[in-house]
Amino acid sequence: MAIDDHNQETNQTVPIDERPEYRPRNIRLPLALNFLFALGVGMAVFFLFAFSSQERLLKVDDFRVSRPFGQIVFDEVRAAADEAAQSERRKAYNIFPENGPVPNTFASWSYAQQIAYLSAFTNDMNEQQMLEKSKEMRRQYDISADNQGVPVSLTYRKADLKQWMSSGLRKTLQPSLIYYGQQTLFAPEENPDALKKVVLDALPADERKEVDEEILDSYFDHDAINVLNEAYEPLEKQSILAASEMNLERYRATVESLSQTVEDLRAIQMDHAPTAASRSNLQYEITFQEGKSVYHNKNVEKKGTPIWSAPVTIVNGAAEVGEGPWQNELQQSFDSVVSMMDQPMDMWTYDDMTITFRIDTALNEADRIAQELANYPKIQSTAHLMMGVLFVSAVGWIVTLILTLAWTSNRSWPILRRIEGAVPVELLILACMGFLVLAIAMAKSAYLSAQFFDLETLIGKPWQDPLLLLPAALFLLFNGVGWLLLSSFFRMARQGRLYQGSILETVLRGLSAFKDHIVNGRGAKHRSVLFYLGLGGAMCLALFLGLALGSMSWGLILTFLVYLGGLYVVVRKDHEKARIMDAMRDVGAGNLGNAPHPAEFNGLEREMAEQINHFDSSLSLALEKSLKSERMQTELITNVSHDLRTPLTSIINYVALLQNPDLTDEQRAEYLKVLEKKAGRLKILMSDLIDVSKAISGAVQLDLEPLDIAEVVRQSLGEVENGWGSADLTPVINIPEGRLEAMADGAKLARVYENLLVNAQKYSQPGTRVYISVTTDGGASSGVAIDGAARGVAASGVGAGGVGAGGIRRNSIGTNGIAARGSVIRTTIKNTSRYPLNMDPETLFERFKRGDLARTSEGSGLGLSIAEHLMKQMGGRLELAIDGDLFTATVEVAR
Repeated sequence: MAIDDHNQETNQTVPIDERPEYRPRNIRLPLALNFLFALGVGMAVFFLFAFSSQERLLKVDDFRVSRPFGQIVFDEVRAAADEAAQSERRKAYNIFPENGPVPNTFASWSYAQQIAYLSAFTNDMNEQQMLEKSKEMRRQYDISADNQGVPVSLTYRKADLKQWMSSGLRKTLQPSLIYYGQQTLFAPEENPDALKKVVLDALPADERKEVDEEILDSYFDHDAINVLNEAYEPLEKQSILAASEMNLERYRATVESLSQTVEDLRAIQMDHAPTAASRSNLQYEITFQEGKSVYHNKNVEKKGTPIWSAPVTIVNGAAEVGEGPWQNELQQSFDSVVSMMDQPMDMWTYDDMTITFRIDTALNEADRIAQELANYPKIQSTAHLMMGVLFVSAVGWIVTLILTLAWTSNRSWPILRRIEGAVPVELLILACMGFLVLAIAMAKSAYLSAQFFDLETLIGKPWQDPLLLLPAALFLLFNGVGWLLLSSFFRMARQGRLYQGSILETVLRGLSAFKDHIVNGRGAKHRSVLFYLGLGGAMCLALFLGLALGSMSWGLILTFLVYLGGLYVVVRKDHEKARIMDAMRDVGAGNLGNAPHPAEFNGLEREMAEQINHFDSSLSLALEKSLKSERMQTELITNVSHDLRTPLTSIINYVALLQNPDLTDEQRAEYLKVLEKKAGRLKILMSDLIDVSKAISGAVQLDLEPLDIAEVVRQSLGEVENGWGSADLTPVINIPEGRLEAMADGAKLARVYENLLVNAQKYSQPGTRVYISVTTDGGASSGVAIDGAARGVAASGVGAGGVGAGGIRRNSIGTNGIAARGSVIRTTIKNTSRYPLNMDPETLFERFKRGDLARTSEGSGLGLSIAEHLMKQMGGRLELAIDGDLFTATVEVAR
């Protein structure tokens, strides 16, 4: 593979933002803006939360028909009614007879029910009359006492409960016998027979006869029960235990209700006097017992002349609006004051209570009603402003987020790079989900807590509230954490590392390895066992599925279909194995080129088909190489014998001629010159044979040192300068000024240049130009030239020599050291051949090959082969290219 192709594949595996040529952008400004917009979004949402939680966000035409206005009036009326009810309850309790019956469930009643009950008894009633009256009213107010866990309704004298109020209820642990059945029953251990009788009576008559004493005892447990020390008995029963009929749940519920009633009566005794009515735009009148008790604030001094609204009267839990100002406002829409008053609140759900109120529409007093009416426009304008801030901030936050995510890289975040490289994407997703859950929980908490912020501060001077700094800090913190998580996820997705290194990839890779181990690896011997085990399991599953469908027939049908599928797989595998055996027989018999295509097989059979194809290709290649080697050896012997025999024959002939005594001195001198020339040629040929042998075997000793390549080229040109004129050639030289330094062996590199220059002089068309140039560039492509004009040249020492674009045929020799070291110095020699070059460039590197196929010119044919191996050993490259009669030789040396 070419070096630039290798670099290209390497770059494909390196994320874009981690490559050397990537120039990361500065994200400080958009990141700062992102945090600023996040703060704007968070604070706007928080303000809107505050308005929404206090029901101030809904825009209506008139605040007087909104829910906040109705809620304020409702709260004011309810507070006044509560104050009146507290006073009325205390007054009714004070006149309640000392021997009057008080139910143990009294604390669970509403104030209205308590007042009605306490007011129903007088001192002139006897004990029986009061007890009957109590039962009648308890039937109205108490829930059913027939279910377990519901307290039994009992009554105690007021005087007894007052004693309990002062001394407190006392409870003790009492050893008891317990029966756990549909109801938990218990009795003190000193009276176990009572509990056993209850349990025995509950059994069916036929079972009751078969239960002996020993079996009956096994029904019970012994434990200590917390029971009330009943200092005072109820008026209707001997004790709470007797009233509960030994039911533990009802007993505990009754004791608990009695305890709550004692605490409630203590609170009634401690009720303080009504507080003085303050100035308000609300005027109310509350009556009890058909007007016998009246509570109002009409005597409170008013500022200015009031303009009273239509009166609202609440009787029996129903509100009615009279005539007057604000009549429509008070009864309009589902959020109106009347709608809220119509709800069955415990303050006004009985006949003896009537509430009448009206509002000063002039709003002369600075109470909550006036304040809210004044604040309503400010709240609405602030809410609209916050909505605008929310929209602008949200858009800005999204834009800056996109910019920071698109521009950020790990080049400037080495810590994040290490973290992201070590953390699987699944953990990052879990972290994002956890952060999202936490953010939702915090948003919910913010919504709930926003209702406690003062609206006056929020719409006036929110910066004066230090608590607002906490939400702001949380917004920035959450935005920072969220940005880090999102940017990490985005970078991993952009760099294609979501799947790489993930837990899913590890699991799938393990499963794939296990599958390969079973299908193609050492575990393949177990494949048949696993297949039949899986087939049997699938048949059993099919049978159970059919039975689950409620039909044995469906089970048998599904099982048969699974069996057919397994049979198909077995037959197909046998067919594939038979084809594999046929292919192996062909290879063994020497019938190459008939190997099966691996895509037609699956599993282990595909692997076997691939191996057979490999064997077939290897044998074909070996046979081709063997034939080529045999041909080359034949040509080598022929060429060597021809090149050696020609000068040797001449030497023998001229030696014979010299032995003629009749030769003249001039003839003898001429023959000696010929002998000297032929002997010199034979010497050069033998020397080249020795040099090429050393070059091929790597026995050449190199003396690498810094050299000026341009100077070496100039010296080589000087050595062959006389040859240009005799060959009728014109050299065109282009060598830049300055020193072009590289590491090389000067003598060996000079020989390479001289060989190429001498070849140009020998084989160039007379009367043409020879172009010699020295250039530099940023680096070589590889040991094989890749310039768009020729591809298909092998990356090894000698390429395949294919024909490239434009008919140019190239071949290059070298190593991969050039690209690794950076820039190169390139020397190019171009000449027009006098002989037709109808051959591949790689043919010229073969020993004894010449452009003159007739071998009429001088030369050993070893110069290019020697130059090739010398450049390879020096880490350089020699490239030949043929374009018609244009011959180009390029020498590259790494700087």
